[in-house]
Amino acid sequence: MKIVVSILQPEKRTKEHNEWNSIVKETNDLLANVEDTALLNDGTWQIDSEKGLPVLSYILHSAEAEKIPYRVLFVDSGDEWKRSF
Repeated sequence: MKIVVSILQPEKRTKEHNEWNSIVKETNDLLANVEDTALLNDGTWQIDSEKGLPVLSYILHSAEAEKIPYRVLFVDSGDEWKRSF
């Protein structure tokens, strides 16, 4: 299973931080119905690349629209990623 790890990194105490909170809440709601996903930290998700692409698309679109810095990592196994996290 291929895994995508998405990380949003806003500056604290800014307008972007408020938008970040909205994106995090909406993403958590969307991922509640997607198998093989995990919230690793606030604003950091492990998403199955086959099942969660619509949610990943939402995250990236929202981050771009609000100018919130983000990173996306592609890993081969969720188990390996969790051990190193």
